[in-house]
Amino acid sequence: IIENHEAKPDEMSREEAEALGALAFFGEKYGDKVRVLQIRDKNTEELISAELCGGTHLESTGQIGMFIIASETGVAAGIRRIEALVGKTAWEEIKNRREVDDEISKELNTSFEMLLKSVKDQKYNLYKETKEKEKFEGLYLESRVQDILNNAVRFEETEIVVAKVAGLSRRGLRILADQLKSKRDRIVGLLVAPELPRDIAHLAAMIGSPIKGYRPWPILCFSSKVASKNYPAGEILKRILSGGKGGGGGSPTLAEGSIAEASLEDLTSTFLEIVKARREEK
Repeated sequence: IIENHEAKPDEMSREEAEALGALAFFGEKYGDKVRVLQIRDKNTEELISAELCGGTHLESTGQIGMFIIASETGVAAGIRRIEALVGKTAWEEIKNRREVDDEISKELNTSFEMLLKSVKDQKYNLYKETKEKEKFEGLYLESRVQDILNNAVRFEETEIVVAKVAGLSRRGLRILADQLKSKRDRIVGLLVAPELPRDIAHLAAMIGSPIKGYRPWPILCFSSKVASKNYPAGEILKRILSGGKGGGGGSPTLAEGSIAEASLEDLTSTFLEIVKARREEK
């Protein structure tokens, strides 16, 4: 584009165009005579591009002005499709992007030149904070494991546990389930992470750390491998959720879901009734 080569149209036979190496696109049909658009180096006359096309074109590549690749996708083996913005539209895109960059720079309290470094620093700090949170969450869960096991109900050789952990993430629920299963060969459990008290959630939002993505009633049902034959977690959870406004499912050893309206007492009662019924079915 910068070298501003001439775009020269010629008419020739189909055979001449093919010998020239001209490209034909989109499966169009051509007659005996075809229009070929050639772009040659203005200094050496070396062919840069040749294409069969009946439409109008610019007189030179420099008239394009600006060229920005908007997207690139694969359409077939070894073939890429590029969509681009040119001319004034490309300039507008650059302007819009710069405005967005300036807004991000202001939000991060940095200059445009230091924007990338600032974003990387923010990403790294977030990574460290996440790892610290996961570390403390893990320590907290370890402390809860024995408390939960101490309150287990034994059905023959299988221990049944129910626990609530306010505000715990779904990842935390899965970790807790794995820790409990690692302590017992035969165990079935229901874990609930009820909504945090409103004052705590409101405080988290005020200090800039809103609790995102949590649901009022994330629940998880698990069963150790040995116990899952008689107490499949997926089936138990579906039966628990069938009477409420929620959904979920999973495998015989781990199932997850969420429910909009329920009390812990009701969930616990329903869970124990289902487990008891499964035991009697044996």
